[in-house]
Amino acid sequence: MAENIAYGHPQATQDDIRRAADAAGASGFINALPQGFNTRLAERGSNLSGGQRQRIALARALITAPELLILDDTTSAVDAGTEAEINTALGRYADNEHMLLVIARRRSNTAVSRSDRRAG
Repeated sequence: MAENIAYGHPQATQDDIRRAADAAGASGFINALPQGFNTRLAERGSNLSGGQRQRIALARALITAPELLILDDTTSAVDAGTEAEINTALGRYADNEHMLLVIARRRSNTAVSRSDRRAG
């Protein structure tokens, strides 16, 4: 699991991996696995639910700390509670150094854009 999250950032530390998993709302289910972050993923993540795969993909994007991150339907495969957790975490991610654009087509919202970056 940790290796998969760090795929795009080979120098990532265990702390980096855990922070990305926290921000993506993935730490809870990862820690509940018998081997936690050391769990090996099956081919194409077939041993995970759709929502879990989505959260791992989000962690992979967040670990690189891009200045601009565009997310399209990031929470389409998660329940409303998990969606709220992820949106809260993403709100903390957007700051003066990181711009975040979230596009959502879901019953709870049709389009959301969030950026705390100041034009200047």
